[in-house]
Amino acid sequence: MEKIGSFFTKLNHIALTICGIFIALAGVLASVNAILRFTRGTGFAFSDEMCVYLIALMIFIAMGYLEYSDNHLTIDIFNTTVKNPVIKKIVLYIRGIITLIFDGMLIRYGLIVTSAAYRYGSVTNVMQIPRFYIYGIVTASMILAFASWIVLLVCRKGEFEQC
Repeated sequence: MEKIGSFFTKLNHIALTICGIFIALAGVLASVNAILRFTRGTGFAFSDEMCVYLIALMIFIAMGYLEYSDNHLTIDIFNTTVKNPVIKKIVLYIRGIITLIFDGMLIRYGLIVTSAAYRYGSVTNVMQIPRFYIYGIVTASMILAFASWIVLLVCRKGEFEQC
């Protein structure tokens, strides 16, 4: 079981590295585009669309890491008010089960949307990227978050990985 936990730790660190690359690319692309628009009066036509996709995908890719390390946006009222570790663990399991249900629904509909985008050949407006790539990355990120919660609840017995 510990090998599974260490595998997910490594996988989540790779996802976090990809997120760092995405934010760096978006920052450089937006900066270069702003400089070109200011100095030349024109910029890259694809820059705005690419920056939006990079930032949006970064958020989804980071989701598994954030869930696995308990750094995701949560309502922390129970951890600050409840001192009993047994009750905290029960709340954690309830939170995990609710998250798994929502993730499962998002994965199901993500697969439906991804296959529909593939079937109809829809592409993005400016860059003409097939949309099923983008939807597929988002769905794969949801699968990683789902699997992270399974590992957290089953293999790690509710103990978050402090990365």
